[in-house]
Amino acid sequence: MVAAADLAHRRTWEISTAEAGADHDARDEAARQAVEAFVTRAAPLVR
Repeated sequence: MVAAADLAHRRTWEISTAEAGADHDARDEAARQAVEAFVTRAAPLVR
């Protein structure tokens, strides 16, 4: 019984960790796009 509960807890942890990783990846991508947009807009000012 304890093994089944431990397995269920571990699976829940794996799912929540994967979801957190996906959220982190989405934030990284949004930040990358924001920097790219800023650099694109600023490039004519640097020349």
